[in-house]
Amino acid sequence: SQAYVRDVIAGLFIITENQYRVGDIITIAGASGTVEDITLRSTSIRSLNGNVHIVPNGTITTVTNQSKGYSGIEINLTIEYGSSLEAAIAAIDQVGAAMTEEAEWKVLITEAPHFLRVDNLSGDGIVLKVTGKTLALKQSLVAGEFRQRLLPVLEKADIQIAGSAEDIPAPQAVGRGRARA
Repeated sequence: SQAYVRDVIAGLFIITENQYRVGDIITIAGASGTVEDITLRSTSIRSLNGNVHIVPNGTITTVTNQSKGYSGIEINLTIEYGSSLEAAIAAIDQVGAAMTEEAEWKVLITEAPHFLRVDNLSGDGIVLKVTGKTLALKQSLVAGEFRQRLLPVLEKADIQIAGSAEDIPAPQAVGRGRARA
Protein backbone atom coordinates (compact mmCIF):
# COMPACT_ATOMS: atom_id res chain seq x y z
CA SER A 1 0.00 0.00 0.00
CA GLN A 2 3.00 2.33 0.46
CA ALA A 3 3.79 2.01 -3.25
CA TYR A 4 0.18 2.88 -4.12
CA VAL A 5 0.25 6.01 -1.95
CA ARG A 6 3.65 7.02 -3.38
CA ASP A 7 2.32 6.57 -6.96
CA VAL A 8 -0.81 8.66 -6.26
CA ILE A 9 1.09 11.49 -4.59
CA ALA A 10 3.62 11.57 -7.42
CA GLY A 11 0.74 11.50 -9.94
CA LEU A 12 -0.83 14.52 -8.26
CA PHE A 13 2.43 16.45 -8.59
CA ILE A 14 2.89 15.42 -12.25
CA ILE A 15 -0.62 16.60 -13.13
CA THR A 16 -0.76 19.78 -11.02
CA GLU A 17 2.76 20.92 -11.97
CA ASN A 18 2.04 20.22 -15.65
CA GLN A 19 5.34 18.36 -16.02
CA TYR A 20 4.02 16.65 -19.16
CA ARG A 21 0.71 16.08 -20.91
CA VAL A 22 -0.89 13.54 -23.20
CA GLY A 23 0.80 13.95 -26.60
CA ASP A 24 4.16 15.14 -25.25
CA ILE A 25 7.34 13.30 -26.21
CA ILE A 26 9.16 12.29 -23.02
CA THR A 27 11.83 10.01 -21.62
CA ILE A 28 11.20 8.36 -18.26
CA ALA A 29 12.58 5.20 -16.67
CA GLY A 30 14.79 4.52 -19.69
CA ALA A 31 11.87 4.61 -22.14
CA SER A 32 11.13 7.32 -24.70
CA GLY A 33 7.89 7.94 -26.52
CA THR A 34 4.60 9.77 -26.75
CA VAL A 35 2.52 10.11 -23.60
CA GLU A 36 -0.74 8.25 -24.18
CA ASP A 37 -2.25 8.34 -20.70
CA ILE A 38 -1.60 9.86 -17.28
CA THR A 39 -3.46 8.61 -14.24
CA LEU A 40 -2.84 9.27 -10.59
CA ARG A 41 -1.08 5.93 -10.41
CA SER A 42 0.91 5.59 -13.68
CA THR A 43 2.04 7.12 -16.96
CA SER A 44 1.77 5.25 -20.27
CA ILE A 45 4.09 6.12 -23.15
CA ARG A 46 4.29 4.55 -26.60
CA SER A 47 7.74 4.28 -28.19
CA LEU A 48 8.39 4.63 -31.91
CA ASN A 49 8.42 0.86 -32.37
CA GLY A 50 4.88 0.67 -30.94
CA ASN A 51 5.72 -0.67 -27.50
CA VAL A 52 3.68 0.78 -24.63
CA HIS A 53 5.60 1.42 -21.41
CA ILE A 54 3.55 1.79 -18.24
CA VAL A 55 5.58 3.46 -15.51
CA PRO A 56 4.35 3.80 -11.92
CA ASN A 57 4.43 7.52 -11.09
CA GLY A 58 6.14 6.90 -7.75
CA THR A 59 9.20 5.46 -9.51
CA ILE A 60 9.73 8.47 -11.79
CA THR A 61 12.72 10.50 -10.61
CA THR A 62 13.64 12.32 -13.80
CA VAL A 63 11.56 13.33 -16.82
CA THR A 64 12.95 14.68 -20.07
CA ASN A 65 10.18 16.47 -21.95
CA GLN A 66 11.22 16.97 -25.56
CA SER A 67 8.08 18.81 -26.62
CA LYS A 68 7.46 21.42 -23.94
CA GLY A 69 7.86 25.01 -25.05
CA TYR A 70 10.38 24.87 -27.89
CA SER A 71 12.97 22.60 -29.44
CA GLY A 72 16.59 23.40 -30.16
CA ILE A 73 18.69 22.92 -33.25
CA GLU A 74 22.26 21.85 -32.66
CA ILE A 75 24.45 21.14 -35.67
CA ASN A 76 28.17 20.47 -35.68
CA LEU A 77 29.59 21.45 -39.06
CA THR A 78 33.21 20.49 -39.75
CA ILE A 79 35.00 22.47 -42.43
CA GLU A 80 38.47 21.77 -43.74
CA TYR A 81 41.46 23.73 -42.53
CA GLY A 82 42.24 26.40 -45.11
CA SER A 83 38.57 27.21 -45.69
CA SER A 84 37.58 30.75 -44.82
CA LEU A 85 36.13 30.78 -41.32
CA GLU A 86 34.59 34.23 -41.89
CA ALA A 87 32.92 33.10 -45.11
CA ALA A 88 31.56 29.97 -43.40
CA ILE A 89 30.11 32.03 -40.55
CA ALA A 90 28.54 34.47 -43.02
CA ALA A 91 27.03 31.59 -45.03
CA ILE A 92 25.55 29.96 -41.93
CA ASP A 93 24.00 33.20 -40.70
CA GLN A 94 22.76 34.14 -44.20
CA VAL A 95 20.97 30.84 -44.75
CA GLY A 96 19.38 30.90 -41.29
CA ALA A 97 18.17 34.48 -41.71
CA ALA A 98 16.81 33.77 -45.19
CA MET A 99 14.73 30.87 -43.87
CA THR A 100 13.05 33.14 -41.32
CA GLU A 101 11.96 35.46 -44.14
CA GLU A 102 9.90 32.75 -45.86
CA ALA A 103 6.30 32.23 -44.75
CA GLU A 104 6.61 28.43 -44.70
CA TRP A 105 9.58 28.46 -42.33
CA LYS A 106 9.17 31.58 -40.21
CA VAL A 107 6.12 30.07 -38.49
CA LEU A 108 8.30 27.15 -37.33
CA ILE A 109 11.50 29.04 -36.42
CA THR A 110 11.64 31.08 -33.22
CA GLU A 111 15.39 31.77 -33.42
CA ALA A 112 17.14 31.49 -36.77
CA PRO A 113 19.88 28.87 -37.11
CA HIS A 114 23.11 30.80 -36.60
CA PHE A 115 26.81 30.40 -35.87
CA LEU A 116 27.46 30.06 -32.14
CA ARG A 117 31.17 29.29 -31.81
CA VAL A 118 34.16 27.36 -33.03
CA ASP A 119 33.44 24.22 -31.05
CA ASN A 120 36.63 22.29 -31.69
CA LEU A 121 39.80 22.06 -33.73
CA SER A 122 39.94 18.39 -34.62
CA GLY A 123 42.09 16.22 -36.81
CA ASP A 124 39.27 16.36 -39.37
CA GLY A 125 38.94 20.16 -39.45
CA ILE A 126 37.34 23.14 -37.75
CA VAL A 127 34.12 22.20 -35.96
CA LEU A 128 31.52 24.98 -36.03
CA LYS A 129 28.53 24.90 -33.69
CA VAL A 130 25.23 26.06 -35.23
CA THR A 131 22.19 26.59 -33.00
CA GLY A 132 18.65 27.87 -33.27
CA LYS A 133 15.17 27.34 -31.85
CA THR A 134 11.96 26.00 -33.37
CA LEU A 135 8.47 25.18 -32.31
CA ALA A 136 8.38 21.99 -30.27
CA LEU A 137 9.29 18.90 -32.30
CA LYS A 138 10.06 20.84 -35.50
CA GLN A 139 13.84 20.90 -35.04
CA SER A 140 14.58 17.94 -37.34
CA LEU A 141 12.48 19.38 -40.15
CA VAL A 142 14.08 22.82 -39.88
CA ALA A 143 17.63 21.46 -39.44
CA GLY A 144 17.26 19.23 -42.50
CA GLU A 145 16.10 22.12 -44.66
CA PHE A 146 18.86 24.33 -43.26
CA ARG A 147 21.54 21.75 -44.16
CA GLN A 148 20.10 21.32 -47.64
CA ARG A 149 20.19 25.07 -48.25
CA LEU A 150 23.60 25.56 -46.65
CA LEU A 151 25.51 23.09 -48.81
CA PRO A 152 25.31 25.00 -52.14
CA VAL A 153 26.09 28.29 -50.38
CA LEU A 154 29.23 26.75 -48.85
CA GLU A 155 30.20 25.24 -52.22
CA LYS A 156 29.76 28.63 -53.92
CA ALA A 157 32.01 30.23 -51.28
CA ASP A 158 34.60 27.44 -51.88
CA ILE A 159 34.27 26.17 -48.31
CA GLN A 160 35.04 22.48 -48.09
CA ILE A 161 33.19 20.22 -45.70
CA ALA A 162 35.72 17.99 -43.91
CA GLY A 163 36.07 14.59 -45.54
CA SER A 164 36.15 13.71 -49.19
CA ALA A 165 34.26 11.67 -51.73
CA GLU A 166 36.84 8.92 -51.26
CA ASP A 167 35.64 8.54 -47.65
CA ILE A 168 32.13 7.63 -48.84
CA PRO A 169 31.67 4.09 -50.16
CA ALA A 170 30.44 3.72 -53.71
CA PRO A 171 26.70 2.93 -53.85
CA GLN A 172 27.26 -0.56 -55.26
CA ALA A 173 29.54 -1.41 -52.32
CA VAL A 174 27.05 -0.49 -49.60
CA GLY A 175 25.19 -3.38 -48.00
CA ARG A 176 26.49 -6.07 -50.31
CA GLY A 177 28.64 -9.06 -49.58
CA ARG A 178 32.03 -9.67 -51.13
CA ALA A 179 32.16 -10.92 -54.69
CA ARG A 180 33.33 -14.47 -55.03
CA ALA A 181 36.04 -15.40 -57.43
